[in-house]
Amino acid sequence: MTAILAIKDSAGNIYMGSDTQVTCGQKQDHIVDGKVFAKDEMVIGCAGELKYINYIQNRWFIPERSREYDCDMEYLCCSVVGSLEESLSSLGEWKPKGIILVAYRGELYSIGYDLSVMHIHDEVYAEGNGHEVAKGYAQGLLDGLGDDVDSDDYEGILHAAIRYTGDHVEGVGGIGPVLCMKTEIVEDTND
Repeated sequence: MTAILAIKDSAGNIYMGSDTQVTCGQKQDHIVDGKVFAKDEMVIGCAGELKYINYIQNRWFIPERSREYDCDMEYLCCSVVGSLEESLSSLGEWKPKGIILVAYRGELYSIGYDLSVMHIHDEVYAEGNGHEVAKGYAQGLLDGLGDDVDSDDYEGILHAAIRYTGDHVEGVGGIGPVLCMKTEIVEDTND
């Protein structure tokens, strides 16, 4: 099981972190690379089966964005998810076995088990078995700090929330790397 946690600051930067625990059959272990990683212009967080996480991290190639898309959501739905679906179908009948959080151009999106894309507007968002605990704990820490939050605080909040979730939710444990997707303000145009 997993806890992937993302926090968006007031400048639009997205910080994402995860636990490192994985289950292989009856054995629980920790992966070194974590479930959050940079891929091209995105920060990706994966919640799901280890095989799926490995595939997303090492085998899935995100296509370049062409000018034909009117907005980021159209690019994600058509091109990014299309390439994921094509990649997965090349493996036979293997279907998505997890949820992907995507930080892209200062926004957060979730790609579901059915390959649907949801634009996330929450300041704090989480996926995985421990999502409610991680989100609630992180939100409480943010609320306690008020308006005086800097980038180091976000990393600390992510680590503390994931650690707390690991202590209280079965199947969540270890703390992976925290990555930040800096905001890149790019206007979508209909050129």
